[in-house]
Parts: sequence; structure tokens; C-alpha cells
Amino acid sequence: MGGMIAKEFLRLLRQVASVAFPCVGVIFLALSGVFALFTRSFIQRAVSTDGTVVKLVEFVDRQHGDVDYAPVFTFAAMDGQKYTIASSVRSSPPAYSLGEHVRVLYDKNNPANAKLSSFTQLWFLPTTFAILGGIFTLVGVVLLVILSRRSQVIKVQSSL
Repeated sequence: MGGMIAKEFLRLLRQVASVAFPCVGVIFLALSGVFALFTRSFIQRAVSTDGTVVKLVEFVDRQHGDVDYAPVFTFAAMDGQKYTIASSVRSSPPAYSLGEHVRVLYDKNNPANAKLSSFTQLWFLPTTFAILGGIFTLVGVVLLVILSRRSQVIKVQSSL
């Protein structure tokens, strides 16, 4: 009796997963598209200038002991003001060195909205959501194919 319940539970779990995975995948792919549009829009309206990394902020994961680093950079905008910005993207090991000269993109109407001009700094979110969306969608499609084939096999066996 317990084995029958476990089999039925696994069957139900596979059915739910075969629907949930592609749904989550499509949502992630849509988010990737939205983030990509925001990034593209930012790049199109941004002004490029030179900057310098002035600090590396450490973020310590106390549970695992891992340390990530976020660069803090400074640049002068067209309005003559100097801005200091902490990047929202962290890495381990640090992607930048203290004193390193970097390209900065900033919104001329809001220079505090600035990012380092690198693939990771600009495209991390769209790329991450696209990869995850692809994986979730693929897993969901594979589950759907497996379930539909099993269903066909069961129908053929029961008709014999």
C-alpha cells in the first residue's frame, strides 16, 4: 500500500513539475528580456567617461566564509561634479584593482545612475535570467515529453 502511495505521489510531482518548470522558465526569459531592454536603453542614453576604482567593498558570507568584492568608482560628470558610486555587481576574486582606470557609463540627466562599462556590470541580470529561463524551460519540456510518452505506453498496454 505504501509503495502505491509513493508511486502516485511521484507521478503527481512529475506532472506538477512538468507544468511549473516551463512556466518558471518563461517568466525568467521574460524577465531577461525586460532587463535587457532596460540595459539597452541605459546604454543608448548614457554618456561615457573615464573613472577610477577607489575602493573594494568586502561582503562576507559568514555561513560559508566566502568573500565577494564590489568596486567603488569615482568619475567627473559633464556638470563638473565628481561622483562616487558603489557597483551592485560583486565578484570573487575582485574583478577590479584599487586605482584601476575604468570606463564609466552614466545617465547625463542623473549622473548618480552610473555603471562600469563591462559585460558583467551591464549584462549580468539579463544573462543570468536568460540562462536560468532556458534551463527551466528545457527541463519542463523534457518532463512533458517523458510524461506524454509514458502515458502513451500505458494506454497501449491497457488496450492489449
